[in-house]
Amino acid sequence: MEAGRTIGLQDAPYRSPTERLEVIARRLHDDRDCWLITGNVARGPHAVPLSFLADSRRVILATAAERPAARNVLEESRVLLLLAGYGDAVRLSGGASLAPFEDLDEDVRSRYLAKAGWNPASAGFVALIVTLAEIRCSRSPAEDEDQVVWRAGAPIPW
Repeated sequence: MEAGRTIGLQDAPYRSPTERLEVIARRLHDDRDCWLITGNVARGPHAVPLSFLADSRRVILATAAERPAARNVLEESRVLLLLAGYGDAVRLSGGASLAPFEDLDEDVRSRYLAKAGWNPASAGFVALIVTLAEIRCSRSPAEDEDQVVWRAGAPIPW
């Protein structure tokens, strides 16, 4: 079995929420893309991979204003972010808002550009700003009973 492919193994050992938060902090720093899931009553769910920047209690993404993800956020602000790959099922949920990408703080824009490798402002994209409400993480049945490892109001570990 490939290293890191332990998701769903019945005998994977339990890790404390603190240990899982360390994994999440590393993933939020190292991963470039995540899946953004939005919803719309008429059109249903929509999933799209987007580059992201974790910025304290927020996650910054970019998309074209006319794309379904942006349109959905205007109608329903609740979103779900999924970190892809094997090893841990990481799900971040929160409320999203839109802003012109060039209106973001210069430091945030610079860090996003460095991480994502492209400039959304030059493409006329908007920033999709997710204020985190909850983070869930598990990799096996041993962790299924306490998947929630962080909620809004708790200290942020990164």
